[in-house]
Amino acid sequence: MFAAGLQAELARKEIEIAANAAEIHAKTLHIEKLKMQLAVLRRARSGRSLKKLDRSVV
Repeated sequence: MFAAGLQAELARKEIEIAANAAEIHAKTLHIEKLKMQLAVLRRARSGRSLKKLDRSVV
């Protein structure tokens, strides 16, 4: 009976660990997506700044 209780607890903990790992994976993917968006926005911003500099030089 004691062993069955431990096995059930172990099964619950394994499910919890798997859920946590899935959540971490999803959040990591979201962070990577945000990093890519930030890089695009930074390039767009610096591109506009470079165009302003080009116009002022001419």
